[in-house]
Amino acid sequence: MSTDAAARWVKQIEDTIGDSSKVREGLQDNEAIPLIDWGAAQAQRIVQRITAAGQPTPTEDQVGELAYSLVRLMTRITWVVVYRNKKDAAWLTRTFHTINELSQELFGPNAPLLTEQEIADWIAEHSKHTDGELIQNLLARLSPSAGPSLTDSPDLRKGSSSQGDENP
Repeated sequence: MSTDAAARWVKQIEDTIGDSSKVREGLQDNEAIPLIDWGAAQAQRIVQRITAAGQPTPTEDQVGELAYSLVRLMTRITWVVVYRNKKDAAWLTRTFHTINELSQELFGPNAPLLTEQEIADWIAEHSKHTDGELIQNLLARLSPSAGPSLTDSPDLRKGSSSQGDENP
């Protein structure tokens, strides 16, 4: 595997992220920039994973599919933050399950996944946090080899009955 091909694939994934307005729709620049930067870092990780020794050389189409999946993952992260007050808990839970599926598709069997308890805690506690805080917390938790869980923050460990959700 040539480093030129790997660099080309990273750029292909980064370009796909940059071309998608949905990734940052509804976010302020200071909230979207960390998400875009995270996506670029994940592009590197994905290319490292698919070019690891013993892996078959991916095609441009396969790299394109991975880029699309990463954009979908990033968009779902945006959605749970931006629409958290407009959607119900069932929608948020389904969207978090999609986030988990996309994470596993992109990062393999050791992908960082949100537990049912983390999802429930996030839904219960999101109203206490800004969009930027929620984005940062999700990015930290969903990064491969991520350390702290969503519930490591004292604010997210406590239960809350105030959700502030409404149907769109």
